Amino acid sequence: MAVATATITPFPYPKGHDNTQRNIVVRGTFTISTGTYPPGGFSLNWNSVPGIYSIPVPGSTPSSTGSPAPFDVDVKSVANRAGFGGIGPSGYIYLWDNVLGNLHIFESDNGASSASGPLIEYGGNIDGNIVNDTIQFTAYFYRNN
Repeated sequence: MAVATATITPFPYPKGHDNTQRNIVVRGTFTISTGTYPPGGFSLNWNSVPGIYSIPVPGSTPSSTGSPAPFDVDVKSVANRAGFGGIGPSGYIYLWDNVLGNLHIFESDNGASSASGPLIEYGGNIDGNIVNDTIQFTAYFYRNN
């Protein structure tokens, strides 16, 4: 099975982009494809998102590449699981890694393996609950214009 990927989709105007005096704030969703969970989490390609004019975060992407990199990303599940009696989000914890810039998925318990604890990183084939989850993000970039 192929390795799953994460796709970035900003919300349309006027909710997707906000330019403050020093930052660009981008809001939208991550979509996870079917496949296996990639070791180290999902790499995120911010180059595919139009309208991000960002200076690189110090110590990360070299300015010669022109690749935007956020300095902070908030991620959360906002799906309404009507099939589960209308109870809240999916139960998976989505986190952005500020060192590598990857998206990670954690779960509170994995009954299928001997590994469990307060939070363990997801592994194996991507569950349908993740593929069908609504994963929202707010990403913060330093402005360069």
